[in-house]
Amino acid sequence: MQHNYLSIYSREYAYKCLSLYRSLEKYDQNFCFYIVCLDWDTFSLFKKQGLKHAVLIEMHNIEAWDKDLLSIKNQRSTKEYIWSSKASSMLYVLSSYANVDHIVWLDGDTMFFGAPDVVFEEWGASSIFLTEEAYSGPYAYMSSMYGIYNTGFMGIKNDEEGLNCLNYYRDKTIDWCFDRFEAGKWSDQMYVNDWPVRFKGVIVSKNNGLNVTPFIIKRVQVEKGVSFQKTEKGLLINDVPLILFHFYGFKYLNSNEFDLCQYKNWEFKKEIIENIYLPYIEECRVASGALYKELGVLSSKQMAKYYYKLTSEYPKTSNSF
Repeated sequence: MQHNYLSIYSREYAYKCLSLYRSLEKYDQNFCFYIVCLDWDTFSLFKKQGLKHAVLIEMHNIEAWDKDLLSIKNQRSTKEYIWSSKASSMLYVLSSYANVDHIVWLDGDTMFFGAPDVVFEEWGASSIFLTEEAYSGPYAYMSSMYGIYNTGFMGIKNDEEGLNCLNYYRDKTIDWCFDRFEAGKWSDQMYVNDWPVRFKGVIVSKNNGLNVTPFIIKRVQVEKGVSFQKTEKGLLINDVPLILFHFYGFKYLNSNEFDLCQYKNWEFKKEIIENIYLPYIEECRVASGALYKELGVLSSKQMAKYYYKLTSEYPKTSNSF
C-alpha cells in the first residue's frame, strides 16, 4: 500500500521540507509526498533536488482550481495562508491524481523517527484520523484555547465522509483562519473539536509515539521522567516507539545556534536534546547544505539570513546551543 502525504512550503522553510522528505525515505518503504510550493522559486528549488518520491505542485494551480481560496490570500500572513490552504490542497490532490484513496497532512516542521505502518494499521477502515494535543491536568484549560486535536498530522480517506469533512474544513478556514484568538477560534484547530460527533468514521489515535510535540515531551519529562532506548527498529521513549516528532517553534539561528522552541523558554533535559533535537539539527544542516549548492551565488551569511530570518526578532533563549 502506498502512503500519500501532503505539506505546503515557502522558500524560507525549504530545509525543513528536505529533512522531512529524507526521513520518509528512511522509514517508509512505499510513499508519495505531495509538496505544494507557495511560489515558483520554491518549486524550482525542489525540482533541482531530484526528489523521486515527490510530486511538486505550484500553489497557483490550486488557487485556479479554488478561486475562493485565492480571494482571501491578501488577507492572511504566509503562515495563516498555509493553514487556510490545507483543506483546499488536500481536496485538490484527492480529485486530481488517480488512485489516491487517502491523504495525510503533515505540518512542515515534522520528521519521522520510525516506520509509520502501525499508524495506517490503526487507521484501518475509518474515514478520518486525528491525533490529540494531549492537554491534561493543570494544562487542560489549553484545549479551550488551542483545540483538542493537533492538526499537524491528520488523515482523510477519499470517501464520502472524508470528503464531507474536508469540504466543511475548507469552508471554515477560508471564512476565518488567523493566528489570533477571536470568539473561541484560533487558527484551524478549533474547527476540528467536534469532528468525532459531526462526522462518521473518525478515529483518534492511541499511539503515544505519533505527532509528539515539545509540549508533550516537556509534560512527560515533568510528570514521569523520560527514558530513551535505541533499538534496531528505532528510538523508544519510555518503551514507546517514536514515529513522528513535531518540532513546532524550532528556529535555525545560524550554523551553531538553534532555538528549540521559540514559543516557550523551556529547559529540556540532555537526553531529549541528544536523542530528538540533535538528529533533527543534523538533518537540517544536511538539507541546508544541499540547498546552498543550488544557491552558490549567495554567501553563507546571506543564505542563512534569507532562509532562517537571522534577525533580532528571534533572540537566543536558554535552549540555544
